[in-house]
Amino acid sequence: RVLQIPASLEPGEVAHLHAKTSGYVRRLSIDIGSRVAEGDALLEIDGPEMKDELKQAEAVLAAKRAAASALRAKVRQAESMIATARAEIKRKEAELSLGRITSERKKKLFDEKAIPEQDLDEANSRLAVMEAEVQIADANIQAARAQKEAIEADAAVADSEVAVEEAKLSRLRTLMSYATIRAPFNGVVTERFVDPGAFVRSATEGAGTPMLTLARVDYVRLVLNIPESDASNVSVGTEIEARCDHLGSDLIKAEVVRTAMSLRANTRTMRVEADLDNSDGRLMPGLYARASVLLKSESQAMLIPS
Repeated sequence: RVLQIPASLEPGEVAHLHAKTSGYVRRLSIDIGSRVAEGDALLEIDGPEMKDELKQAEAVLAAKRAAASALRAKVRQAESMIATARAEIKRKEAELSLGRITSERKKKLFDEKAIPEQDLDEANSRLAVMEAEVQIADANIQAARAQKEAIEADAAVADSEVAVEEAKLSRLRTLMSYATIRAPFNGVVTERFVDPGAFVRSATEGAGTPMLTLARVDYVRLVLNIPESDASNVSVGTEIEARCDHLGSDLIKAEVVRTAMSLRANTRTMRVEADLDNSDGRLMPGLYARASVLLKSESQAMLIPS
């Protein structure tokens, strides 16, 4: 059983290119029919406001980094102060230890009536001063530690602000990169809707019309719409023969490579596709074709004349 059905040729891939950022078209390096390679610059958008935002973001980031660097320097200074205070308290503790020994000796000598009471009082007074100095040195260490913790907290906040500004700057640079529209694949520009100097609006702002349409034509899709009555007999691998008036008597042979596996509700047909090599460029998307689909083959079948 062979199904005779009309078919059409469509590009292998189609991309409607929209603007990601708003601005004026500064340069258009292609036109319809231009063949482009993946990554080629097709169109450039000029957004002066975004450039100003980028400069401002860079300046703010530099200021935030400087502030964070200053706070980290203060943290190192606080650590140095803590080290100095620790050394100072060690010296004071050594002096206190010596003062206690001296006070005990003075008391022993006073008990033995070897020195006057004034010498003992002076030793005890120096001991009290030393104890106070040790307490002060310990308080200085605690204050230096608290100051360091406060500065570290401020430094953490500053680092967070730097990270936020870096994210803003990265976002702006990403948006700036979108100002250059590049080809997503090798293909041909089939439609152009803008001219140099035209203002284009970002698709995220509701712009519905694309700037360019790019089609991949190194291979094309042979598209058929199989009616409901025969859809169950068509699957991947089903043989197809097609003819195009554009090619004269040349016969195109192909196999089904994908099916929609469902029927369209409005037409009750199933979309079926076959891939055709078009490296020589002889097949143009949009061509009409007449296809013959081999639905079923019987090795032993009785044929009745009409």
